[in-house]
Amino acid sequence: MKSNLKSTTVEVCPNCGDFTESLNETTGFCKKCSPRVCSRCGEVPPNDGHSLCIACQRELWWERNADQLEVYIAQGQTLSEARERIEVENRAICISCSQPIPGRHRETTLFCARTEQCRKAKRSYIWKIEKGIPRDLALEEVVEQLQVESILREVVTNGNNL
Repeated sequence: MKSNLKSTTVEVCPNCGDFTESLNETTGFCKKCSPRVCSRCGEVPPNDGHSLCIACQRELWWERNADQLEVYIAQGQTLSEARERIEVENRAICISCSQPIPGRHRETTLFCARTEQCRKAKRSYIWKIEKGIPRDLALEEVVEQLQVESILREVVTNGNNL
């Protein structure tokens, strides 16, 4: 008669002394004591909030942009020119002031923090999301408010010029 009980080994973490079902093969410590590791290669990523190490971040960029790089190189551009062009194309643009947002990605960033109007729009957007309004509806409301404010500023400016 076979038993349905599984034989589990219990390990002891040499760092904290707690019992655990398994130790990290790379560090030899439990999951709690082991440093964060890259989700692609297992190396330790920088402490900047990324789940990938620098090498994997770069590799992922090359993978995402390979087709566009190929197009630009086929048009006669050098690799450096093609990379710069893609970086400009991927640059996030602030919805409020239409200026490029340095160091951010288009899919995650909507507003910059340069002007009071941009900061106000960003706070309004975040506030609406926190109140349970869906992101697309919150964005629509903020953009509508920005348009109204822009029209009002134009009327005031033109009214003063008359």
